[in-house]
Amino acid sequence: MRLLSLVSILFFTACSLQAPSGAKPTALETFLKGSTRPAVIKFYADWCESCKEYEPVYSKVQASQSKRIDFYSLNVDDKKNQALLKQLKISRIPVTYFISKDRRIITKKLGPLYESELKAKVQGLLI
Repeated sequence: MRLLSLVSILFFTACSLQAPSGAKPTALETFLKGSTRPAVIKFYADWCESCKEYEPVYSKVQASQSKRIDFYSLNVDDKKNQALLKQLKISRIPVTYFISKDRRIITKKLGPLYESELKAKVQGLLI
């Protein structure tokens, strides 16, 4: 029987990021290890014009919500992020992932977000 890839599962359902007992943790599980708060992960590149436009919006929302939610900005050109990029099959940027405190990927948004849209997604993680 063929197993569904993580990406396929994420598109159809909000799935748990827990690995089966005895299984090797995924790159995302390893990255988020040690935190019990919801998380927002933005993937970007220094050369990306859309990423540069999105940065002030992301930083503003991060500053206002960082006491309740973990925010991360990961450069796709940084070699230490390659396992995570491969696992999530990220090929376009900017892309933002919204992850619940129980480590389910709630949604992802491709492209820069308006401040109101980002705030709404962040508030949704706190419910």
